[in-house]
Amino acid sequence: MQIKFFALALLFLLTSFETKAAIRPSFSLEYSAWNATEVVVATEGDEIDGNFTVLENLKGELYTNQTISVPELASFKSDDSRLVEDEWDSDEKTTAPRYVSGAKMILFLKKDARSDKWKSAALFGDMNVSVVWLEAGKAFGFIQVMNPGASVLIELEKSETEIRDKAFEIIELQNSFNNVLKIKDKAKRAEALERFVYTDTDFIRQNALDELQKCGKSALTILRKMLADESLLKIHADIIESLAKAGGEKIGGELIKIVGEELKFWKATATVLKEDWWNNMEDYDKTENLRNRYSKTLEAIRQLKNLKFAASRKIVTEFRDFWRSQPQLEDKNGLSQMSETCDELLAATSQNFFFTPPAVRHVSGENRRKSRKSKGRKSRASRTKAQSAFR
Repeated sequence: MQIKFFALALLFLLTSFETKAAIRPSFSLEYSAWNATEVVVATEGDEIDGNFTVLENLKGELYTNQTISVPELASFKSDDSRLVEDEWDSDEKTTAPRYVSGAKMILFLKKDARSDKWKSAALFGDMNVSVVWLEAGKAFGFIQVMNPGASVLIELEKSETEIRDKAFEIIELQNSFNNVLKIKDKAKRAEALERFVYTDTDFIRQNALDELQKCGKSALTILRKMLADESLLKIHADIIESLAKAGGEKIGGELIKIVGEELKFWKATATVLKEDWWNNMEDYDKTENLRNRYSKTLEAIRQLKNLKFAASRKIVTEFRDFWRSQPQLEDKNGLSQMSETCDELLAATSQNFFFTPPAVRHVSGENRRKSRKSKGRKSRASRTKAQSAFR
């Protein structure tokens, strides 16, 4: 009875922890600068009421001295709401509390088409993470520094100058990206999009891959080139997805080849892996490399499943059987997703694989002769009728 009670209590604690642990909104300079239609340096003046005067325009059409209203930011009227938190791992703890004012801020905004009001350009849509407070050359913003944990106002790693420089860099990059999208020739557009995949910003890279998919078969050469680049291993899974969507069944054979190569890799690697290798932080680079290979392999199998490519059944069956034969690979804590995806592919392609053409009705030789004679009589009758019509 005591054991059962303890198990239930433990389950309750774990469930409660998982419920409370969640990703909270954080300021992202790159995303906000890209997603915003307006980026301005503004002041709220002496009274914090959500009304701002534009000091400088960094992006968009708002002009200097223009007044704008962002009611959500009036919530920072109290001092406590503007208290700067010390980072939990900081060696230097401030003795006196620090507060930001509304004297100088960078706002990242979009216009709500339905209400004509300003809204956040941040990923999560919260206004407090679409703002940077500027104080004496330093920059402050809301970040979730610990998970579980709330988003808190902290001093950002970048200074005001660095924030400005990075914002301009992203805006310039976006302008270049938009110009590339205007190229009508799909092959040339695909070539121009390649450089954006090499950026260190995830969402810009993903935007580029999404646009490469739209180039269809004209993008295959570029995608194959990037898939052969080992320096891009971290995003090989994303490249494979784009390759499949751009090429369709045409690249099924290439995906089979990838699964075959990955099978060789995992056969050579599995013997030295320990269970729970995924969480091994002693050699982070090695673990990260293995995670990336896992994602690459999984995506190749997943895309073959999506294509219902029956010719892949042999290699996928071999891969699945090997994976399940290795306890360190077939980890029931999550890594079994690989073999389960193999099962899904085999189920999805079973009908295609065992497809039998419709039976052809047998016609005897005698019946064929009768059929030819009948067609001959009909043909002669048609000619006679046609000739009569011209007389």
